[in-house]
Amino acid sequence: MKHRLIFAILLVVGTLATSVCRKSETDLEELPKDIAATLQRLPNSEMFISVPPVPTKAPPTKNQKTATPAVKPLAPPCQSTHTYFIQVTYPVTVCSSISDLASVLTAYDAAMSPGSKSRTDVKTYKLSSFQGKPLLTSVFCHVRSGPWLATIVKVLNCSAQGSCQMSLGIPTSPVFLWGGQSCESQNRPQEVNYIEPLLEAGSTRSPCNTKNTCE
Repeated sequence: MKHRLIFAILLVVGTLATSVCRKSETDLEELPKDIAATLQRLPNSEMFISVPPVPTKAPPTKNQKTATPAVKPLAPPCQSTHTYFIQVTYPVTVCSSISDLASVLTAYDAAMSPGSKSRTDVKTYKLSSFQGKPLLTSVFCHVRSGPWLATIVKVLNCSAQGSCQMSLGIPTSPVFLWGGQSCESQNRPQEVNYIEPLLEAGSTRSPCNTKNTCE
């Protein structure tokens, strides 16, 4: 099975590389400026990754007015942390030279959930300059939406307040923050589309006072 997967990846790399080579750089449209403005160069490489910037949704602070619950929840003896996995779609752009295509596809495969392997349509562009400076080598950009493997970390603190943090399985991914006791399934960011089910990967607990060991 492992050899079949390696062969399949190499076949896709070869096919994609051939198709890009056949389409000359002049046949491709320039990457739209609004996407190019969000590109970030990965350290020590000729690879660029763009994630559209979105505002994070932080949990409410003590100074912010929040709705008073009908029944005040009791403070738990332990703080708990739960980790969840879920497939999501979210637009991401990767730009690289032909020689980097293998590593790009490997990164895509590692970022995807071990379940469904269906992928969204990929749009291809060229990138001639970065931050106002022309590039010396030909760089091609692929715009796709995943699906990606997202990690949600939920914390229920010693005041019975819940908060969630979500990141995508891709470099330079934005971090989404929001609150709620059931935040793993409620109030999730609208910018991201979810592909159920939500899978729990593990949990840990730590004591809120010296009287409890949380074992």
